[in-house]
Amino acid sequence: MHRSIFLLSVLVCVWAHPGMAFEAFYAPPGARAMGMNGVFAAQANDGTAIWYNPAGLMQKNISQGEFSFDTGQVPFLKRQQSFSGEHKNVKFIGGFLSGLPKQPVFLPSLQGKAGVGLAMLAPYHVTVDVTAPIDLLRNEAFGLLSALYRQVSPAIAWQLQESLSLGATLDYIWTDIECEKPTRCDEKGANGYGYSFGALWNKTLANRAIFSLSGLLRSKAKLGYREVTQYSLGELFLQYLPGRPSVRNITMGYNVLLGSTRLNINMLYEQTHWRTYPAFDRNRQSLDTDVRYRRWGSGGEVLMPFFDRYVVMLRGGVSRAKTNDFSSVSKIWSASLGLGLAIRSTHFIDYAVERRRVTQLSGAQSSWLWSLSYAIQY
Repeated sequence: MHRSIFLLSVLVCVWAHPGMAFEAFYAPPGARAMGMNGVFAAQANDGTAIWYNPAGLMQKNISQGEFSFDTGQVPFLKRQQSFSGEHKNVKFIGGFLSGLPKQPVFLPSLQGKAGVGLAMLAPYHVTVDVTAPIDLLRNEAFGLLSALYRQVSPAIAWQLQESLSLGATLDYIWTDIECEKPTRCDEKGANGYGYSFGALWNKTLANRAIFSLSGLLRSKAKLGYREVTQYSLGELFLQYLPGRPSVRNITMGYNVLLGSTRLNINMLYEQTHWRTYPAFDRNRQSLDTDVRYRRWGSGGEVLMPFFDRYVVMLRGGVSRAKTNDFSSVSKIWSASLGLGLAIRSTHFIDYAVERRRVTQLSGAQSSWLWSLSYAIQY
């Protein structure tokens, strides 16, 4: 692809439809989260909380900036609901800013009780097999269409009480489009708006352990154009591209101190709903799709102090998903490992690698992805 885009890893969701097929890849932003296979919402306390659970912005009374880079190869479907045997190179770049205003100008009573953040990311990459003809004179199919879903998200969080926080984001989403034959892609990508709400509850236990419960609701976002002319590429793209999916998840976390070592354990249940909007192919067959998947996952992190100035962080996670389209995909499995280093509790360097495997009736494909991020607290 000709452009970089932020954050790709972990979970895969694939859908195929008679006359149409699209495949979507999702990865949680940030190498720290990727190292735990995206099972991260209950302990998200840095800028990436804007994506996982904006209520997590209240977990640290400190400001932070983060930059991430992710790359790898992912398999994709092509024709006849089967893997093409090819891979797509993907690269993602993005960043997060978060902090708590020390002296709010408008509402001084919010001092220490409100957090804000801003994120630029691109969590989804969709490959669509467009079977419609190139034009009215030729019967040749349009071919593969790749869409990179980018978004900018301002966020705000409130601390209602010592153990309960709420957060919300407003998301502007747009797509970068690349075609199998570049000369066919002379149309700007579609765009749209969405939002998310998050809640986080923490309970300190007698043994200095902390139990956390996180909930997230992310809205779907229908993509569109301000103006689409008849027979334009934009009209064709809107028939095939799904909007941003809606997501609902619950994450439980357990944080305990064992001597000088801290252990974080998380468990996740998530539902994702992909949807394209009613349209018709050249045979007037409905292309409206309704694809849902359920994901279960677990992730962990061990933090070990080293020479009083450093903290070494070891991470791991696994997840499994099932879709409602068993004719296309029977199993989606992924596993991740991560390594991090904190220097003087100010500089954070994290690396993660993830392997995923998608199994369907006609075979299976695997892929590798990796992420590198740097964060600074100030």
